Amino acid sequence: MLAVCMTLIDDDDKSEFRKIYDSLERKLFVFSMSRLHNNALAEEAVSETFLALAENFKKIHSLEPAEIVAYTVIINRNVCIDILEKENKHSINVQIDDKIKEISEDYDHIEKLIVADMVEKLPDIYRDVIMMKYFYGFKVKEISKQLHLSVGGVKSRLEKARKILRKDINDDE
Repeated sequence: MLAVCMTLIDDDDKSEFRKIYDSLERKLFVFSMSRLHNNALAEEAVSETFLALAENFKKIHSLEPAEIVAYTVIINRNVCIDILEKENKHSINVQIDDKIKEISEDYDHIEKLIVADMVEKLPDIYRDVIMMKYFYGFKVKEISKQLHLSVGGVKSRLEKARKILRKDINDDE
């Protein structure tokens, strides 16, 4: 990270920036860890802090050393806050997505139970073809062989069964 920062600094200021970097890098990491509790995030915070410092070094290099330290610590604190907010938003979004998925799965399960109940109430000749087609994944030709029906007969029963189910669904609404 230091190499990237040095490309942003004028040659005259590189040694001064290097001194600041060497004196504050470890302290900022410790401070970042105390806030973020994660090595990777703390390293990211320190990197972003020094990058911001390098970008603004022309404006601040003439300040007193104590003022530069204070400025750098404030930048680091703000970077840590930004990272925490980003992490919290991500965490909240993941929790919301998980909850929506859970609700959706519950809803799908309820829908399947309702449909299964409606299928159970169909007359046998329609229930068998619907079960074989949609619950067990048989193809129309396979159903016709199993039930000793013509392909047209299976298609006709499937259509009639779907018609009954649509009517039942519309009646329930």
